[in-house]
Amino acid sequence: MRELDRLHHKLQLETCDFLLKLAETESKRDVDFMNNFHEFYTAQVHFHQESLSVLQGLQSYMNRVDSETVEVCNFFFFCFVFWLSF
Repeated sequence: MRELDRLHHKLQLETCDFLLKLAETESKRDVDFMNNFHEFYTAQVHFHQESLSVLQGLQSYMNRVDSETVEVCNFFFFCFVFWLSF
């Protein structure tokens, strides 16, 4: 009976050790997941900030193109009206 108690106690200790190692492995996975998620989120934020910067640069370019297009159209309209007057 005493031998059986000793084996039972040894089994309990080994089971506890196994469960602790399993929990440690799972928490490491959780930490890795959170680290990867944080890296992904940071990359997304950086991507969107860069996209906003590019779009703001394009906005000034488009405003300039718009004003130049209006000037060209006004010039051709003036030339056309002048040509019709002859």
